[in-house]
Amino acid sequence: KTISVTGAHQLNLDVVPSSLKTAQGLTFQFTIHLVNAGDFDETNVQIKWHIIDPEGERYSDSTFTTTIKKGESISFPYSPFIPLNTILGLHDLIVEITSYNQTQTREIMFEVSSPSEYYAQVIADLELRLDQLETKIKDLQQRGFDVTQIKNDLLDIQRDLSKAKGTFLAGKFETLNNDLLDISSRITKLAAMIDLIGQQAPLLSREGLIMIGYVAGILLLLVLAYLLWKKMYELSRNP
Repeated sequence: KTISVTGAHQLNLDVVPSSLKTAQGLTFQFTIHLVNAGDFDETNVQIKWHIIDPEGERYSDSTFTTTIKKGESISFPYSPFIPLNTILGLHDLIVEITSYNQTQTREIMFEVSSPSEYYAQVIADLELRLDQLETKIKDLQQRGFDVTQIKNDLLDIQRDLSKAKGTFLAGKFETLNNDLLDISSRITKLAAMIDLIGQQAPLLSREGLIMIGYVAGILLLLVLAYLLWKKMYELSRNP
């Protein structure tokens, strides 16, 4: 007896790189995301990926098989090393998954530059982000918010970026990537803090406090005027 099984296979693939730029001697970080949105467990999912340089040469590959249950989401992070002698230019990451006799392919183009060019661009981007945060902090200060702590945090990051820039100019790249990643993370956290302060109610700023004082002063004058009128009215009725 044959039993008819209804349902559909649906395996969704997404490939997310941490950046579209890297350099010789560093890694290219990316994550493969798989979601089983179908009606069956997928027990023989084949995953393959490799990188092709600008001249069509293939390097740095991986192949494995996994199982993804119905409704399950799984992720596979990778950080393949970019050889020091690799060709500069655009490289192509190709990811293939095969399941239920169907193959899906995703391609990610990313740029490989020399370490000096890469770090120069990263430092320039970080400096731009810091300049933008400095402008936001000045705006908050003009609006009356207390920005003492975030100004100190900004100065600390600017000082550390200046040290990292000196390390770059000296050609010492050993720890530079980790230092710049840490600085970038701190900038992101500071930006979130600045946005949070800017979303506070205006009454928490100096402008808000001035407005409260102004309104309170008017109300006090009105109360005093009423009391004075009442007193004079009573005197006029009882001469």
